[in-house]
Amino acid sequence: MNTEQKSKGMAFIIPGLLLEIGCLYARRITGEPQSLSLAFAAGSLVGLILLIIGLRQFAKSKGYSDAYGFLGLLSLLGVLIMAVLPDKTKV
Repeated sequence: MNTEQKSKGMAFIIPGLLLEIGCLYARRITGEPQSLSLAFAAGSLVGLILLIIGLRQFAKSKGYSDAYGFLGLLSLLGVLIMAVLPDKTKV
């Protein structure tokens, strides 16, 4: 496993997950006032994009195509799937 790519991926995965889930959770807590609804949706979208970028790097570090990064569309489930995939770079 390429540790440089793995650490790059984790640098995007962790904030992406926190931002995406945090905005979704905060939106439920606040009851979606109109003024905050757009901000929470934008935060969730930015978190999703960060998550996809991070999973692409993580997939490359494990020897998979960067198309596996789109598992980020599944949010936490996508991260768990990527975590259990075997490492193809082991010799």
